[in-house]
Amino acid sequence: MLTSNLWPNLGLLLTMIIITPLWIVSVKPAARDATAIVHVCNSEVDVRVDDHFVHIEERIFEPLVFALSPGTHDLSMSRSGELLYHEKFEIRSGEEQVLTAWCPSPANGFSAAAEACR
Repeated sequence: MLTSNLWPNLGLLLTMIIITPLWIVSVKPAARDATAIVHVCNSEVDVRVDDHFVHIEERIFEPLVFALSPGTHDLSMSRSGELLYHEKFEIRSGEEQVLTAWCPSPANGFSAAAEACR
């Protein structure tokens, strides 16, 4: 037989049993980060992905890794304020995307941009 001072505790326990599953179902998981992996083919350049900025003094062979939120982003590479490369890219939640910041070749008709890349 239950005594009268146990009733409030029993009520609290029943409330928790009913509300906890409802709370767990209603909570949405946060958007997972996405990762942009950027290979840079030039030296003495500034690489930017949105507000993330990296200055490359000498050519590097390891890629740059940027943790991003899902959505549309801008990748650009410049030297002394001159834009050498720009690309918009879309990345989804949990996705890893590999990109390359590069200078166009004069053989492909990009002579002015290729001159700036030297």
